This record gives sequence, structure tokens and C-alpha cells, in this order.
Amino acid sequence: MTGKSKTQQFSHDDGASFFLRPAGEFDAKALASVHFQSINATFCDLIPDYVNSRTLADFENVWRERVLSTSSITCALLKGEQIVGFVSAGPSRDEDADDRCGSVDRIYLHPSVWEKRLGARLLHWCEDNLKERNFNRVQLWVFEPNERAIRFYKRHGYSPDGKTKSEFNSRLLRFEKILPA
Repeated sequence: MTGKSKTQQFSHDDGASFFLRPAGEFDAKALASVHFQSINATFCDLIPDYVNSRTLADFENVWRERVLSTSSITCALLKGEQIVGFVSAGPSRDEDADDRCGSVDRIYLHPSVWEKRLGARLLHWCEDNLKERNFNRVQLWVFEPNERAIRFYKRHGYSPDGKTKSEFNSRLLRFEKILPA
């Protein structure tokens, strides 16, 4: 799937039907719920400061603003009628990035759909969207203790570029991938 307005339906190996579609203002609460639950499940033991930094209401406020943003676009993953994942793409906000560098801002799945290769669908959507917007490379940040995410990104062609930063008493590593022409 490519493009801001296209919707894609696909069936998973287990027979479940999924949809990818652009997220809208009406999705903010569901996106916030997935984001909140995924962060709690992923980081409760790894980075408790991150988990405890925001409430579900905080996430809802962030998503109400984010889905109205014109600089980034969010793709929602639905199982039936329920949002179970999302990815956001946009220009990199890093100081050393040029105007051809995009970013995977956020990619999260509800814990109920982990380990089903759905993250790869979201990541490919993001990369296709960035290519359509004339970005030739993509960057993303990963908390160093999140080994599962690091393995995922490496499997999909991302490599650490040596940049790091600290947030929530933890180190983040920046990964980068050159997008094929």
C-alpha cells in the first residue's frame, strides 16, 4: 500500500482480516489506547520512568493533536473494526538531518497482535509513504534495552548510525536505512 488515502485489506495466516488505512481525528482515542498499552507492556520492567511519564489521558491529548498535523501521517492497523497498531512517518526532526531524511516517529502494536509479522506491514507502509514524499533515507530512535525492536529493525535493513541520546534514564540509539529508488 502506498499513498495517504489508500486502504489495504489483507488476511493473516490465522485467517483474521486486517486493514491498513490513514488515521483520522476520530481515531485519536483508539490510537492513544494502543500506544499506552504497548508502552506499558514493553517497558514496564525495562524503563519504568518512561511508562510512568504519561497517563492514558496524556496520550489522548497527544494523538488528538498528532492526527491533525500536516507534517506527519499516521497509518492505523485494524483487526476488524478495532485499531490494533499504527505507524507515523514524517520529516526527521534531528538537527543533523537534511530535507531528504524522513523519520519513523512511532510504531506500536497492541500486545494482543505481537509476533504476527504485522509490524513489518506497518514499517513497509511507512517507507513507501516516505519515498512518495521524496525522502531517500529514514531514521528512527530505539531505546537500547528494547532488544526485540532492535532485532526487528535490523531484520528490515536498519543499522545503528552511531548517534545516541538519553531520555527517561535510558539510552536511545538512532538507526538509519537508505530507501531504494
